[in-house]
Amino acid sequence: MRCHWATWILLALAAASVGCGDDNKMAKWVRQKMHPTSADDIQQDLTDRSDPDRRRQAILKLSHSKTGKSDTSLQLFAEVLRRDPDAFVRSAAATALGKGRNPTYADALIEALDDRASVVRWDAAVALDRVIVPQAAGPLIRTAAYDSLLDVRVSAVRALRNYHKPDVVRALIARMDDPELTVRHEAHKSLMTIFGTDFGSTPADWDGLADGPMPPRRTQTPWWRRWNDGAQAWGWSRTDKPTSATGDLTPLPEPEDDQDVLPPYIVPDNTSDDIPPTTQPHPPAL
Repeated sequence: MRCHWATWILLALAAASVGCGDDNKMAKWVRQKMHPTSADDIQQDLTDRSDPDRRRQAILKLSHSKTGKSDTSLQLFAEVLRRDPDAFVRSAAATALGKGRNPTYADALIEALDDRASVVRWDAAVALDRVIVPQAAGPLIRTAAYDSLLDVRVSAVRALRNYHKPDVVRALIARMDDPELTVRHEAHKSLMTIFGTDFGSTPADWDGLADGPMPPRRTQTPWWRRWNDGAQAWGWSRTDKPTSATGDLTPLPEPEDDQDVLPPYIVPDNTSDDIPPTTQPHPPAL
């Protein structure tokens, strides 16, 4: 008798979930698909005061769910960022707020720049590269200059690229004279993002630019027009493409974020909050 193909799939899934250990990724994937996490499970994990790792995992699951960017979820993340006693739970909440890109909850991220745990300050600075509000410029300038951790300073310098303001330009020019090569490199990149060109690799090359008019946010040709221009060179593209409501140029998308995927923080036995990050930034290209 011929067995239906679905039966073989079920048997294979059952064997993978039963015969493999807890550390097997396939077994975990099968169990997750067979028993998906419900909203009640997430709520229960979030209120588990005895296990910070369960709370952190609940933040991860909620931020990646369909409702992860809703006002209710973002308000919860902001509250966790302000009040949770565990550094890694607060760190996950900061990253979740960055994914949401909602400026309404930027104040929680700005406050987190002064968190006692360096990993929380780092993720808050990374999130503020995606949640852009005028009141974040000053705290980011201070963090870029004075934070004790290099990764936090680099992330703050990167986030400053979103602010076309004289005080930000002056701060970035000052960071080009920073003792750390990574900070100098990131400040140079942020200035090039603001002005759309490279005036040089030394602070003197940029002196005086903060006293002049600030350039607007960069614009680029819409994707369909770039495609059409290239296709016309081959003689097979239509020319009656629609134009945008604002003309030929549309604003650039928000800056891309390298760390859209949350890092798998594991709560260690040591309960100290000031735990250095486990991921170092890539060295600048020479």
